[in-house]
Amino acid sequence: MKPELTWLASSSASFMHVAELLRRGDTIDDSGLAAVIQQPLDLLCAELDTSGINIRQFWRHVVPLAAGIESEQELVDVIFRKIGGGGPGASARIAGRIRDLKLAMRNAKPHLTDELAQRGGPLREHWEARGPGLLRQFADLTSDDLVVETAQVILVQPCRGGGLRAHLPYNSVRMEAVLYDPEPKLPEVVRLAWGISQLNLDLPVYSEVISPDRLPTIAGLAALPAILTAGEHVELTKFNPDTLILACELWRFPQGPQIDLPSTAMRWWETYQQSRAPWAVALQALDRMVPEF
Repeated sequence: MKPELTWLASSSASFMHVAELLRRGDTIDDSGLAAVIQQPLDLLCAELDTSGINIRQFWRHVVPLAAGIESEQELVDVIFRKIGGGGPGASARIAGRIRDLKLAMRNAKPHLTDELAQRGGPLREHWEARGPGLLRQFADLTSDDLVVETAQVILVQPCRGGGLRAHLPYNSVRMEAVLYDPEPKLPEVVRLAWGISQLNLDLPVYSEVISPDRLPTIAGLAALPAILTAGEHVELTKFNPDTLILACELWRFPQGPQIDLPSTAMRWWETYQQSRAPWAVALQALDRMVPEF
């Protein structure tokens, strides 16, 4: 089982990736880069707010789309067609703010595309050697139709010592191009397999019964025990409560006093292994187990 991956080193997606992290209040590794981008990012956010754009929806689309659309105006027009909103002239104003943001980052990182391509080499080699086996085990544990035939891997600027986001509607994953495994217990090739294993959960049979706002988290949590178990089969990681807790922390699941996602995932996975219910049914059960976040 070997999905065909397209690898794309994208400076434009990187710029929006960094901007999204800072907008959410996250800290990035490069304080100088954060300082450079802050003013144009503030102006972009103000323009989005003034234009009445759904902020969450905007950022959900802008990063994966930026990987394939260089024109800022075309990028904004495509997003507006998907999410609506924006009064007269809003599209042009927002496109201009994105252009200013990208220019500021391009001046700070003029050779970023080449750097990303070089950084992605080791991960790509590791994937070719171990990735198909990981997904084969994942399919055996879950369902064959969960493994996509094709997917795009968007390599972006490392900002937090590694990071991944699965973009289900675009059949792509955004991955920080780190040069080594930040956590040896959770190799980056396992993180990539985890991202790819989520992509087919956008199929209607799975997604139509779960809120779109919750689907990214539920999809990621559902794939987690299976991909860690698959990683243990191929001797890349271990599946146990400690590793599950570590993965939820490092791979950035919602945290809070009323949210214990590792324990929830473990209980759900144990029940699933006993029942082997259809994956759509199991996914609904997990959704009911996870509180609002």
